[in-house]
Amino acid sequence: MQPRVLLLNQPDSVMGDVLIRGLSALGTPFQVIDYQPVYHLAASDMDYGLLEKTVDAFHPDFLLTFQTGPMVRKRRDTAPSSKTYPSRLEDYIRRQNLRMACWLIDYPLSVPWNEKVTQFKGLSSNLTFFCIDPTWVPDLTSLGLKAHYLPYAGCPDIFYQLAVPSDTYDQVVCFVGSLSFGSFSLKGIEETILNGVKAAGLGDAAAFIKEIGQTVDHIMARPPESIREIVAQHMAGWELDQPTLEDIVCLLTYMASILFRVSALQSVPQEVLTVYGDYAWQRHLPKARIAGPVKIELLPQIYRRSYINLVANRFHFPYGLTQRDFDIPLAGGLALVDERPGLYDSFDSSELAVYRQLTEIPEKIHFFLANPGIRNELIRNAQKRILAQHTFENRLETLIKLMTDEIQTPERPPASA
Repeated sequence: MQPRVLLLNQPDSVMGDVLIRGLSALGTPFQVIDYQPVYHLAASDMDYGLLEKTVDAFHPDFLLTFQTGPMVRKRRDTAPSSKTYPSRLEDYIRRQNLRMACWLIDYPLSVPWNEKVTQFKGLSSNLTFFCIDPTWVPDLTSLGLKAHYLPYAGCPDIFYQLAVPSDTYDQVVCFVGSLSFGSFSLKGIEETILNGVKAAGLGDAAAFIKEIGQTVDHIMARPPESIREIVAQHMAGWELDQPTLEDIVCLLTYMASILFRVSALQSVPQEVLTVYGDYAWQRHLPKARIAGPVKIELLPQIYRRSYINLVANRFHFPYGLTQRDFDIPLAGGLALVDERPGLYDSFDSSELAVYRQLTEIPEKIHFFLANPGIRNELIRNAQKRILAQHTFENRLETLIKLMTDEIQTPERPPASA
C-alpha cells in the first residue's frame, strides 16, 4: 500500500509543478495545500484551518515540502544574527507528531540558517531533510537532524523536446541566470557584512572589509570545499564567535558564486554571448547581448536553439547537480558545465561537456563549433540517461521509500496534549 502524501506547495513554482506531476505519475495518493512564503514578515501565509481539516480527513503518512518556506519564522530584524520566533507549522507538527520531508533545493546555510536549523532540533524525530548537494548533509546531521542526499532531476513533461538536436540556432553561447543569488547581490553582501561589523563593534570596518576581500581572493583560487577553512584562517585575528563566522562563510560563499559566474561569462568571446537575466550583467559584460529576464515556459526553446549553454555553479553547488544540468540536455541543447564531483554520479564522459578551468571555456566553444557531430551525440546520450534514471519520478520513489522506512521505525515520542 502506497503512503499518503500531503504536499505543502508554493503555487506557480516549477518545483511544486514537477512534484505534483511526479506524484501523479507514480500513482501516489496525495493532496496539495498551497501557501505563500512571506520571509520578511511572518511564518507563511497558510490556511491552517484547511491544513488541520485535511490532515484529519486525509490522514497523510507524511508532509512534503521544498525549501523551508512553511517553516520560516518572523524575524525581529534583518541582521544575520537576528532572532526568530517559532512558526505555527512547527508547533503543529510537533503537537500532532507528524512526519515531514523537506527537500532542500538551495544552499542551506542562508542567513540566519544556523540559528533556524538549531531551533529545528526539537523536530529531529519528525523532520527529514533531502539535499540536492551532499556537502550540506553533514551540517544538518551535526545538529542531530536526519538528512539524505537526493539530487535534482529532469522533468520530461516540461523540458523534453525532440531527440534530434536543432539544425538552426538563435545564439552561439547562451547563459540563463541572474547576477545575484536570490536576494544576495555583490553590493548587498558587502553592505550586510559592513552592517554586521558595526553592530558587533569589531572596530576598524575598513580593515575588516579589506581582510574579507583578501579572503575572497583565496577562496576563488581554491576548491569550494575549502571555504570554511579559509575563512577561519583569515579571520582568526578578529576573535569572531561561531555564529558570526558561519554567517561570513555563508555570505562569502554567495560572493564567490557570483564572482565565479562573472569570470566564467567574461571568458566567453563577448560577440557570441547572449545572457538571459537581469540587466545588472551589462556592467560586467558591456559587449555581450543582454536579453533580459525570461519566463520559464520559454526556456526549453532557448536551450534547444542555443548551440552551447554555459553553466557556472561551482561554489553555489560545490558537489551536486543543478536543475540546468538536466533541463538543457532534455530540451535538446548542449550544456557546457563547470566540473563538480557529483556530475559523475549521474553521468559519464560520453554524456557530458565539462570545463575544469575558466581558461578552457573558449577552447571548448571552438571545439564544439568545429565538431557538431560530437556535440549532438553528447546531447542524445545525456537525454537517454536522464529519461531512464534521472526524472522526478525516480527521485520521488527514493524519497518515498526512505520516508516509508522511517515511518515503519517507531522512534517518535508520543504526541503532546
